[in-house]
Amino acid sequence: MGTLLRAGDIPQNIANEQYMNTFPQDMPAQGNAILVVDDEPINQRILATTLEAEGFAVLMAQSGAKAIDVARREHPDLVLLDIMMPGLDGLQTCARLKEDEATADIPVIFLSALVDSETKSRGFEVGGVDYVSKPFDSRELVARVRTHLTIRIQERQIRLYADSLESMINERTQRLSRAEDELQRDNDVQRVLNSLLRVSLEGATLRELLRASLEQVLALRWMPFEHCGAVYLRAEGDGEGGGEGGKDGLTLEAYVGGADEHIQPAPFIPKDQCPVEMQRVMTCTVCTVDAPAVQDVPAGTRAVWAPIVHGEALYGVLMARLKPGRSPDAREESFLAAVANTLGRLVLFKRTEEQLFYHAYYDTLTGLPNRTLFRDRVAVEVETAHAAAQGGPAATGGYAVLLMDLDRFTIINESLGHEIGDQLICSVAERLTSMLEQGTTVGRLGGDEFAVLLSGMASSQEPQALAKRMLAAMRRPFRLQGQDYYVTASIGIAPGRVEYARADQVLRDADAALHRAKARGRSRFEVFDHAMRVRAVDTLRLASDMRRGLERREFLLHYQPIVALDTGRVRAFEALVRWQHPERGLVPPDAFIPLAEETGYILPLGEWVLREACEQMVALAPGENGPLLSVNLSGKQFAQDRLYERVAEIVSATGLPPQRLKLEITESAVMEDVEQAVEQLNRLKSLKLRLAIDDFGTGYSSLAYLQRFPVDLLKIDRAFVGRMDSSEDNREIVRTVISLAHTLGMEVIAEGVETAAHMAALRELGCEYGQGYYFSRPVPMEEVRELVLLDKVW
Repeated sequence: MGTLLRAGDIPQNIANEQYMNTFPQDMPAQGNAILVVDDEPINQRILATTLEAEGFAVLMAQSGAKAIDVARREHPDLVLLDIMMPGLDGLQTCARLKEDEATADIPVIFLSALVDSETKSRGFEVGGVDYVSKPFDSRELVARVRTHLTIRIQERQIRLYADSLESMINERTQRLSRAEDELQRDNDVQRVLNSLLRVSLEGATLRELLRASLEQVLALRWMPFEHCGAVYLRAEGDGEGGGEGGKDGLTLEAYVGGADEHIQPAPFIPKDQCPVEMQRVMTCTVCTVDAPAVQDVPAGTRAVWAPIVHGEALYGVLMARLKPGRSPDAREESFLAAVANTLGRLVLFKRTEEQLFYHAYYDTLTGLPNRTLFRDRVAVEVETAHAAAQGGPAATGGYAVLLMDLDRFTIINESLGHEIGDQLICSVAERLTSMLEQGTTVGRLGGDEFAVLLSGMASSQEPQALAKRMLAAMRRPFRLQGQDYYVTASIGIAPGRVEYARADQVLRDADAALHRAKARGRSRFEVFDHAMRVRAVDTLRLASDMRRGLERREFLLHYQPIVALDTGRVRAFEALVRWQHPERGLVPPDAFIPLAEETGYILPLGEWVLREACEQMVALAPGENGPLLSVNLSGKQFAQDRLYERVAEIVSATGLPPQRLKLEITESAVMEDVEQAVEQLNRLKSLKLRLAIDDFGTGYSSLAYLQRFPVDLLKIDRAFVGRMDSSEDNREIVRTVISLAHTLGMEVIAEGVETAAHMAALRELGCEYGQGYYFSRPVPMEEVRELVLLDKVW
């Protein structure tokens, strides 16, 4: 490494004027040695590249012990020190450097991803001069390095200058007095600039920090300022065009030396009424102008204006009113420019911090509190209730959480698009906010789920009354892009209870009540009770048991015959899964099939049913002339990308002729995505098996779609068949479906045949097949064999 120019190598005969004109922004980089201490090589390389690009010489150390050794030997001008390191961490390393007289004067800037106040405070306590958060901004890092190198030079210059004054004290008393004044001014400059660099670490608001910074600047008695000044900022997000209406403008953010009413933010100030034209401020470092009448500043008052900038961005201006007959000299203007520059970094930092806070705790679409912030506010209510129960300060009233979910919101998103869906979500948020009292927390927890925290309740009936108003509000149409849209909602209520220990428990119970409301028909509310928790726990256990049941082969198949109505003989069997639970006994399908759909276990279960049914049917009657086998496919199975491959593999492996296999898909499943359904059905049809649409009449099929589906049969839902005797309308519906199917070249199976009259009526209407308790309940394979052997005729 070449010869380094260090802070200690300053010529002894340096002039006072040269010293006083040295400021952080003028700090040269060439030759200054920076010791980078980090245990991560990649971090060292990034820092070295950044610093070397600015002309600094870089020394490296990967541990605290190595850093101390390098510092003692090379005596660098500044140390960039990582806090989190194995062995000696950054804080311990800094403390040892400061204890050693040889290295005590080397400034230490900490680098760390730790941003908590305690870590920062400890860093300053052990002797650090600054703190830069990882990931760092390279420009900010270089600026801070330059500033502290300058401060170090100035500190040594101050000592050198003080030493020179000692030898001249007898003959230069007056000059010494002036020099002492100058020294005090520079100490003040260093103190203020250093304070402004650290002020961003404080937890105050941006407005509070700006006012505190302004107070420090105006308090310097040697500056030509009255104790009166202001900071004006451009509204966040303004670009070249400025603020409202495309005009350049500023708002008053901080004010010192005026009446209380002038400390409040001023309204938008049009360009022609700004304290100084923005173009003029942007083209000079500091300008002194006669101020117009703004707030309580009399017209004609002289003031200094300095632009608050960071990089190419102009954030606002700093104004300081001048004392009568005084004007700032070049050094004072430089100081004011440095202050304004530092305020630019402060504004950027605080606004970035506020944005991060906003995104962490607020929903970006609606502006409502998100799940994190809502949970925090519920936690406060839980703690307050606990304190009151334990004899602490009495709560102002009870609390409750209401969870609201829009019914079938996914249909709106899928049919109308996400843009309309987002507009609807925003409209729901506005309607909820407008109908609730101030102080009530409304949050969006995600998707179409909203939450309301009702606190300070005077009556236990308030949540139910509020839920009724919310449901009524949701039923009113939403006007979006010139169209009225109607939605309904379901609400779950969890009243606050002393036994709640965490906010998550309250939200869990409100969610259980919400699910109960949806299960009972939607567009209603339910209040949580203990039975819901028992059911929820039972459902969770059942889901866990289902996984084990698949592993232990606890599931079995029953078969229900499908009868040809013209001959009365069995033509096919539908495979229906049953669960022989080791503790609960035979669990009915309606108790576990919906749960299997919800948990995703329907996929392995459905594949097992298909394989097992094919194997059993081949064992019952091999070859192509045996009875047909009907197997249901769930919506999740039908939506699988590799469904065709799985069915083809099972048919081939089991040896069941594909002509004997009939797959049944519900009408609602094929209508979810018609184009994909057509493609999937055509691929399955290529296997030479038969396809049927199940539960026909309960979905949304149209004739145009039916013509596109390559299906062989329609199954009429049992609801229509069961009411043929009591309603001529239902009989006509059945007749119409049969006629439609025949027109499209399809056969018809009628479910729910319970009586001989049903069979006779369906035969008269030309229905090919029937299925129901009139013929047989679902039976195990042993009874299926008897039916086949007996060749029973109905």
